[in-house]
Amino acid sequence: LTDATEAALREQLAAELAVRKLLTQELEGDTATDDQEVEAFYRQNRTQIVQPATVHARHILVKVEAGAPRALRNARRHRAEGVRKKILDGADFAATAKAVSDCPSAAQGGDLGTFGRGRMVAAFEEAAFARKVGEVGPIVETLFGFHIIEVLEHNEERQLSLDEAKEQIRQMLSQAKWNEAYRQYLETLRKKDKVIYLDQLTVGP
Repeated sequence: LTDATEAALREQLAAELAVRKLLTQELEGDTATDDQEVEAFYRQNRTQIVQPATVHARHILVKVEAGAPRALRNARRHRAEGVRKKILDGADFAATAKAVSDCPSAAQGGDLGTFGRGRMVAAFEEAAFARKVGEVGPIVETLFGFHIIEVLEHNEERQLSLDEAKEQIRQMLSQAKWNEAYRQYLETLRKKDKVIYLDQLTVGP
């Protein structure tokens, strides 16, 4: 960086810090959320306050590049079927994943951890949520290649208790209050024909 660029960055940072300090002073009292507000929100919305269903799975990937020739894809599928047969015949899944999987998760024995819907590509996700615990189903093809999937655990959707949800609710309500107070504060400055540098910042409580 040039001296001029560094000086400009320091000036911008100083201005942002000054604005944030001002906002904290001006808005802090308007954004606090007490336990009664949290409990009222929970009572009114508890049927929607849930922990989504998740699945814990591991896999072995036989990778195929997008656009690979049909002959290569068939060869890779055949390889995946052979690996799956070894698993069904009693080979240890984690050890096999470490030895042959083309996914970085091979280092963890193919373990992908626990994930909810919307985290994986559609075909993989559908297969993982459909599997029974311990079941090694048919080969699944995605844009990454061919997968051998084993589900280790299913966790069904469940309603969260107030104790489990209260901090998340408090943060959400405080953020909403902050956003509204911030909007009103900007309106006040605009009416006074102040320079609105604040519009360029992303701020929050």
